[in-house]
Amino acid sequence: MVIGTIRKQPFEELDRFVDFSNDLPDSNLASIVGVTAIKKSDGTDATSAVIETISPAPFIPPGTNKVQFRVKDGIDGEIYKITVKASGSGGQKLEADVWLNVKEE
Repeated sequence: MVIGTIRKQPFEELDRFVDFSNDLPDSNLASIVGVTAIKKSDGTDATSAVIETISPAPFIPPGTNKVQFRVKDGIDGEIYKITVKASGSGGQKLEADVWLNVKEE
């Protein structure tokens, strides 16, 4: 399910998060399964192009049910679908999609 849109210019690097609190009323996030991205135009993998995976890598901020990640770079005029997958401490499997719209303005 697409839960929102991130708008950025190609040069910007922005920290964003997906909040799974509503899906985990009685438990916590246990781990991040993955944060990936694909180009909407052709479906190719774009994770390394638009998601920072090293510094900082996606993480769960202490005391939250959020997955925080950094978006970077991207091609002007391109739209990417970012998919965030995580697991809950009660065995839940969670997934959320966010559009990333890169546009020089």
